Amino acid sequence: DFCLSRGLGDVYKRQLQDITAAKNYQRGLEFLSAMAGVANESSTLQEVLTASDSQVRPYARWPAVLVAVPASPLPGAELVHIDIEWSAASPTTRDLARTLAVEAVAHGGMVHRAVRHEDHLVAGPVLVGERLACVLVSGTGAREAPQPTDLAIFEQTLTLLAQVAEREWAAEALATARDEALSASRAKSEFLATMSHEIRTPLNGIVGMTELLAKTPLDEIQRQYAQTLVDSAELLTEVVSDVLDYSKLEQGKVGLESIDFDPLAAVEKAVACFEGKAAASGTELAIVPSATLPGSVIGDPARLRQIVLNLVGNAVKFTDAGSITVGIDVEGTSLTITVCDTGIGIPPDAQDHIFEAFTQADQTTTRRFGGSGLGLAICSRFATLMGGRLEVQSEVGVGTTFTLHTPVTGVRPRVQPLTGRTIGVALGSVVMRRAVRARLRLLGAHATDIDGPASDELGLVDGLVLDAEDLSWRSWAKSVSLSLIHISEPTRQA
Repeated sequence: DFCLSRGLGDVYKRQLQDITAAKNYQRGLEFLSAMAGVANESSTLQEVLTASDSQVRPYARWPAVLVAVPASPLPGAELVHIDIEWSAASPTTRDLARTLAVEAVAHGGMVHRAVRHEDHLVAGPVLVGERLACVLVSGTGAREAPQPTDLAIFEQTLTLLAQVAEREWAAEALATARDEALSASRAKSEFLATMSHEIRTPLNGIVGMTELLAKTPLDEIQRQYAQTLVDSAELLTEVVSDVLDYSKLEQGKVGLESIDFDPLAAVEKAVACFEGKAAASGTELAIVPSATLPGSVIGDPARLRQIVLNLVGNAVKFTDAGSITVGIDVEGTSLTITVCDTGIGIPPDAQDHIFEAFTQADQTTTRRFGGSGLGLAICSRFATLMGGRLEVQSEVGVGTTFTLHTPVTGVRPRVQPLTGRTIGVALGSVVMRRAVRARLRLLGAHATDIDGPASDELGLVDGLVLDAEDLSWRSWAKSVSLSLIHISEPTRQA
């Protein structure tokens, strides 16, 4: 009977141990689940420790006794000990916890030791690579050594903390790199702005004095030398101005105006700067406004002119012959300007980065045509600053079209003094005819093409637009009663 009773007791004891182990294992899983949730939602170790006190502590079989953190990121740094009040640990237990934290760092892994007549402590370092994030020390609440499954749960806790530390340090490194990059960018922009200003001041003096020199009595060779000097100085001034504008944009020192202006007048003022260069290269340069273009809008005419200056300047530079057409329209509250040329075009692979700073279609472009490679980058940034965008379409050997879209307000209709009148257009150039017809329609007139002095439509028109240098047309026109609108350029009327 005694043997049977003893055997039954052993069976019962083993069953009780199995039930206890299963409960402990289940509680350990609940603890890890809670710990993983906190770790995933935390950005720093401090957040984990703070949140764990309320969200993890209820599931902990091994209450945390101490967390030790290095005083600096340097290897071998002294540990700073932080007592955790998850249990009423005695002074003896806390002293041993401090000792175990140091031993765990030296050992590079978990260590555990019994506290006389009280507890058993387990310490483990939280490592990211070889860098120490912290040391966690917990009490098991039992005098005997911890079971392998319990140690595995503790080790998994260290892994979760290491993942948080790795994210925290990565974010710090990223923020540091970002700050350093911004600081370097600001320093570069400030340097460029300072140097550009210092260079442009004496350069203006060189340009002015050279222009005065060109007006003095000079022989032909001297005049050529002086003109080359003027052209070179103006080109250098343009490059310096681009650098200065770009540095201001990078520093965020460019503001916007919001004033009432005539969009056509703003574009005309910019285009007029290149009429001479276009004519010298045999390139037709024309503005083609829409028939419904308003008389005034509210926006920033200065930035708009600067964009058009860059776009038309590029078109003139890269178009040896053919035509450049500048279109302008307003639909609703969107102002659209297109600059279309028949120049060399841009390869498809270059179009993806054409608006980046210091970029041109290829390296030979800079050597052949000059320039800083900043013009389009400045245009794109101005367009973005104005709340719009700049787009490009191009085909090598065919030409390029840049399109600017920018919002405007305060749209008011244009006065149309030629409403009800029919004006004939007698120009040989197709581009010029298109430009003049568009201008006449904008003024309210009905525009019709006239092929020559013998045209039957001459008797139906109220006025005639013709080339002032065409003497046969002019002498014929004087003999009839017609109101003449002579033009020498496609964007001007008299």
